[in-house]
Amino acid sequence: TVTPAPSGPPSAAPSSRPTSAPTEAPKLTALPQTHAAVVTQPTVDEAFRLFVINLSRKELGQQCVVAAAAPTFRGGSNATVVFPNASWSAASVDLGTAVEDLSAELTFRFASAGATPGVYTYVYGFSECGSPLNDASPTVELAYEVAAATSREAATLRLDGAAPVLGHVWTGASIETAVDAAEFEVALSVLGKDGGYAGYATCDVEAGAPGIVDARCDVPAVDAAGAWNVTAALDGALVDAGRQFVGVACPTGRYEARGVCRDCPGGATCVADGLELASLPLAPGRWRSGPSSTRLRRCPLADACAGGNGTGDAICAEGYSGALCAVCAPRHHPVGGYTCEACTTAYVARTIGGLVALSVLVLALAAYAYVKQDQLTKLFMGSMTSRRYTSLENKGKILFVMEQMAVGMATQIPAVALPTSYAAYLANLEVLSLDMQSTAERACLTPPDFYMRLVCATALPIAASLCLVVYAWQLRLRHDSWSHVYGWFLMLTYCVFPTASQTIFQLFACDYDFDRGDAFLRMDYNIRCSGPTYEAYRLYAVVMVFVYPVGVPLLYALHLHRARYALDPSPFRANRLMNGVVRRSRAPDQKIHRVFNPMGSDRDLAETRASAAARDANTDDAYGAAYARLMELWTRYGHLATAKAPVEEAILRRALVETVHDVPEFCASEKVDHLQFLFRPYSPECYYWEVCECARRLLLGAVLAVVRPNSSTQVAVGALGAALGSVAQAYARPYREDSDNDLATAANAVVSCTFFVAFLLWADDRSERRRGIGYGLAALNFGVVILGCAGMLRDRFGSLGFRKMVERLRRKRDALFARRDAPALELVDVKARRISAPGRPVDGSADAIARRQMTERRRQHLKRHKARRPDGGYGNFPEAAGVVSTSNPLRRGGAASGYGGDAAPGYGA
Repeated sequence: TVTPAPSGPPSAAPSSRPTSAPTEAPKLTALPQTHAAVVTQPTVDEAFRLFVINLSRKELGQQCVVAAAAPTFRGGSNATVVFPNASWSAASVDLGTAVEDLSAELTFRFASAGATPGVYTYVYGFSECGSPLNDASPTVELAYEVAAATSREAATLRLDGAAPVLGHVWTGASIETAVDAAEFEVALSVLGKDGGYAGYATCDVEAGAPGIVDARCDVPAVDAAGAWNVTAALDGALVDAGRQFVGVACPTGRYEARGVCRDCPGGATCVADGLELASLPLAPGRWRSGPSSTRLRRCPLADACAGGNGTGDAICAEGYSGALCAVCAPRHHPVGGYTCEACTTAYVARTIGGLVALSVLVLALAAYAYVKQDQLTKLFMGSMTSRRYTSLENKGKILFVMEQMAVGMATQIPAVALPTSYAAYLANLEVLSLDMQSTAERACLTPPDFYMRLVCATALPIAASLCLVVYAWQLRLRHDSWSHVYGWFLMLTYCVFPTASQTIFQLFACDYDFDRGDAFLRMDYNIRCSGPTYEAYRLYAVVMVFVYPVGVPLLYALHLHRARYALDPSPFRANRLMNGVVRRSRAPDQKIHRVFNPMGSDRDLAETRASAAARDANTDDAYGAAYARLMELWTRYGHLATAKAPVEEAILRRALVETVHDVPEFCASEKVDHLQFLFRPYSPECYYWEVCECARRLLLGAVLAVVRPNSSTQVAVGALGAALGSVAQAYARPYREDSDNDLATAANAVVSCTFFVAFLLWADDRSERRRGIGYGLAALNFGVVILGCAGMLRDRFGSLGFRKMVERLRRKRDALFARRDAPALELVDVKARRISAPGRPVDGSADAIARRQMTERRRQHLKRHKARRPDGGYGNFPEAAGVVSTSNPLRRGGAASGYGGDAAPGYGA
């Protein structure tokens, strides 16, 4: 049975064509005359447009669409054929002679839903309504192939399971269908920017569960990731949902950024497939600013960055925040090396109580020292000579500079380069930096603020210096002694110079390695290196550069340059200098007059020798030995043939200058007493060494802050500078006393060793060794401190041994508080006033032989000039008074080591 095709309105019944030939030319035509199409179920409509044209020169009547034949079907062997729905948009058209009426358009719609698959043919013609078709009537033949729905659309592509990974096998695609699996084609592809395939893979298909076709795809190992196309086709046509997108992930060791797989950067932990830039996991000790950032920065303190897939503050450990997790969170305080600790109530109370107790103790000691200054001076200073007192001061300065440089080093070089144990040791010495704001921040008294630290480190010393200078000027106008006040001013500048200079240079050290051009101050990552506030403080720092790093060494250099003739005179100037001293000594009120009067009689000479011997044993006249040595050396210098003995002349001249510097009247007369802080520690030919020391401290403390911060270059430059400073000091040996030179060499070696160890740790960071190395550095540093303190005790008490030192202390106490009217001779042994020679060579050495040769030459010289004095002698004082120098004067000229000592009276070669 065949179901007839439904007649679409306004279709007419089919009419037979007449067999007679046309008697006139056709009046109209229809284009196109044929049409064929393939329709796949369940397509609803397939539209065909037909144009009917008037070819006559007159108006035609209404033309109707007439079926020329019944629809036909060619297909399978189905017993029942269901025709599709087919219809025209209109049953008739009107055609005239006007331009707009010459043609008309009709649309034929074909719907295959529910129709039997096969080929359908339709034939239609046009004639005047009510008239049958004839041979001149135009006709149109339409053919449609209806494809079965089970051929393509009955199959559906499904995606399930894990996402595909580049370079791996993917089995997450399948097809639900009843068709044989071999007839399907499945592909995985992605287009590149140039329009070609950036990645393409053909998948193998195989029958799986009933009604399921599984696909197995080998994903290519390309860089393209993100959305890929998965297509499934049957006979070249896509199945239902045959084109879908799937996210292709990057393999282990890579991450996706904007559709491209990139190698995992250092500091990230890419241990899983499918990592993206936004959730890139970081290793502990690494930091990045945001989800789109590809800069994985190393944190200054590794423990501050906890790691993970967070960004910004979310990756910081507890108590840390800001860029690189280098800022202390609220209610936390810095403890050095970018380390933060919580400000607990007990800690704040303990800190405030300690500061109050320390302040009260200092004020009490100051008040007691002011009231009992004479007794305290005798108790602490005893019978020390000026040279021994100066040597004691020098050792304190050397230790202070060493620890100050070590503390500053912890804030200059990268934190990774210093062991934690050694950094903790240096944190206990932070008070030596004299940075009040930093100390207040550590005590939880003020929040961290580098701007305030800069102002405190520079403005407060300037204010204190102005007060001291004004006070000294007032004393000078009143003709009072003002040199000690100016000495305080020089000491203040000496102490604050490295800290102030370092803080100034640290304002110029910014970290520019951030996204979007951001830059932060390395010493305070809470401050951006941009904006009006930073520019204002930067201008302030530029001004302070000329006050501290440039101004302080320049001030020292100008002072020493103006006093150079008195500090290191030539032979001619030394002769004039001593003649002036002798002339001034003839005044009755001068101490030198009581020591030596070349114009006096024999009785005066005898009295002079007796007074000199008594003065050696009298602690009330601390400078008596200095006057005695000065006059004896001057007499020897006058009898020396300078032209025939240049080496001896240089040695004696140096001893003269060193000794005359110990005479207070000389410094006052030459107007250099206010500069004793600068030149007293050093030998005459190295009077400028304080300027060199400022340059070394400036290089290792301030300039190093701007030399490629947080890099191996910074550590290497610091190690090189420290090594050069150590070599220069060891070669020059600028201090007057050998013990001071030895201590300075040891202190410089500690600084050099610290830089060298830091450089090695930067190159080879092995955590298991860092703790032991840190303890070793701390022990080395503390050992030098012990050595310096032992030298200071030796300068104070001499080389009498511990038991005798305790006895002498007990006698001093009894003498000061119970027997104040006892003679001074009972308080101190004469031998305690002698300056020992630490660098004196042993017998049999080259220096000892040279010493004995020089002594023999001196005896011969005395024998030749014996007749010049009535008493047959040559010197004015006992031979023990000839101890004038403990340093080695022949390290430059080739002579021997010093001018005698306890075992070698007089001066030797």
